[in-house]
Amino acid sequence: MTFRKMATVATVSALVGATLLLHGCAFFSLASQKLKPPTVAYDHTEVVAVAPRAANVNFHVKVGNPNAVGLQNVRISYQLFHDDGRRHEAGDQPNHPFLKGNDLLIDLAPRKDSPLGVPAEIVYADVFATSVKVVEKVLAGAKTVPVRIDLVISGNPTLYDSTRAGSLFPFTVHLSRTEDVPVPQEQIDLLKKKAADGALNQLRKRF
Repeated sequence: MTFRKMATVATVSALVGATLLLHGCAFFSLASQKLKPPTVAYDHTEVVAVAPRAANVNFHVKVGNPNAVGLQNVRISYQLFHDDGRRHEAGDQPNHPFLKGNDLLIDLAPRKDSPLGVPAEIVYADVFATSVKVVEKVLAGAKTVPVRIDLVISGNPTLYDSTRAGSLFPFTVHLSRTEDVPVPQEQIDLLKKKAADGALNQLRKRF
């Protein structure tokens, strides 16, 4: 290899190395800045199907990333509770969810809002088992049950841009929302029958 070719190769290598170094420095300088946690906002609730046993519901939210770098491996977890506004009265179990959903993992693009649908099967028997007050309201004529979703967005995700990844950014964000879920007439009739049978059994025990 001639001296001129060697000089050219060395120059190109130096330029490539400098470019990568500058890019890497810029990225990790960006990553080291004070980053903001993701945002989460409720959008709407979609009742997909209602059957005598259960309702299939999608809770739609928007998860936003206000940062100039993307976030990978963001964990979404959620639990469902009954919520009648009187969770501290006798007969209620305020800290007992009737459903714990499977965790979801998502990636958040830089400076974008990402729509997310959280699917849930709401089994009426599970809701009634956690609250005497909800049962009493349905027996009194209520056609819906209040269901609260507690959503937690958390993680220690990887930061990334278009070419590389690195650094870590821990965070936890909460969202709580209560929505009314319809109860079909078949479930109401079944609940009334169970209540009547229970009352009859109590009378039989007395006499």
